Amino acid sequence: MNEAMHKPSITFASCMAENMSPAFMSVMSYVATSLGCHATFAHDLPWQQRMREFLNGNIDVCWMCSLPYFEVLENQTVQLLVAPAMQGTSFPGPVYQSHVLVRHSSKFRKFEDLRHQRIAYNEPLSLSGHGVLLRHLRDNALSEAFFSELVKTGSHQHSIELLLDGDIDAAVVDSSVLAVEIGHAPDIEIQLRKVLTLGPNPAPPLVVNSSIGEKLISDLRETLVSMNLTVAGQQILAATNFNAFSEVSEADYNSVKDLRTQMQTNSRYQDSVLELEIIC
Repeated sequence: MNEAMHKPSITFASCMAENMSPAFMSVMSYVATSLGCHATFAHDLPWQQRMREFLNGNIDVCWMCSLPYFEVLENQTVQLLVAPAMQGTSFPGPVYQSHVLVRHSSKFRKFEDLRHQRIAYNEPLSLSGHGVLLRHLRDNALSEAFFSELVKTGSHQHSIELLLDGDIDAAVVDSSVLAVEIGHAPDIEIQLRKVLTLGPNPAPPLVVNSSIGEKLISDLRETLVSMNLTVAGQQILAATNFNAFSEVSEADYNSVKDLRTQMQTNSRYQDSVLELEIIC
């Protein structure tokens, strides 16, 4: 009988930006192979459906934004596994930033210049696109009326596309997503200007289903955390936008919990939470 048939299978999914999926799949394939397991990926569903499948136990490991984690999955039968240190940020460790971008040819030089302009974000439940923008407005005693319009685009990549096409005036974009896009199309970097960088914020965590057992969870965590210390792991990481992985705890996400509390009065955010709760 084929030896591969006896290998345990681990199912992975990413609920992050689609341009991050190849790097995620590469790393998870390495991890599964290192543990003598077979890797399968659930990537043919909308991210909300992937989260439902994860909560139902049909996905073992899921990479997700921290806001949906605390809204829907906290206190469920899941736990934080690790978080990545990613390219595109000026800080070490498992953190990332967000950039407020404008076209290089525009007249805008600083955030204050964006008064009464159209600004884009990806999703209401996104920390890096929506949450950090609302927090910056609040911290500076500003309201959403500062802008003429907040435009939901559905993804960071689409925000960049609309900005380059001149359909919006500015966009709040995840630093790691921008780094991947520039890697694919270097000309993007000279077409855009950063007028503000927000963060750092704790990186999106990898979350694991407790049903797979503590032994496998421990092995997954150890393999990921030590990945940058092995030659094979370094080679995989060098071809992705990940630098390393670190253990994390819920205490590392206290700032996200605080922001979540502050966003309870935002109707867009609450409508998205309700939608996600219904789906899950």
